[in-house]
Amino acid sequence: MNNDRGFGFIEGFLLGGIAGAVVALLMAPMSGQDTRDQIRSEGIALKQRGQDFSGDRMHEAQKFVKQGKQGVADAQARLGNAVQDGKDNLQEAVDSGKQALAQSKNDVVNH
Repeated sequence: MNNDRGFGFIEGFLLGGIAGAVVALLMAPMSGQDTRDQIRSEGIALKQRGQDFSGDRMHEAQKFVKQGKQGVADAQARLGNAVQDGKDNLQEAVDSGKQALAQSKNDVVNH
């Protein structure tokens, strides 16, 4: 998810909550104290929903980071194994070349 889209969603979520609270206050006639109590209650509920939302997103981000780190560790292990295999193959080729050279020298000297 790109950051602009995520922030747009959060802004829309918060503005929608505020607009809904304002409309509810305007449509329901109540005393001043009841209105203040309702505003306080709606504000607390909206704050809690925002915290829950951000906590969920943080948990998902941490999960993705953990998966990414594991993927990097796996790739490093595979690369290390491939490098070692390459070194082993190179050493075998060098040894075979030395052996072939020694055999060729031996053949030349004996003929």
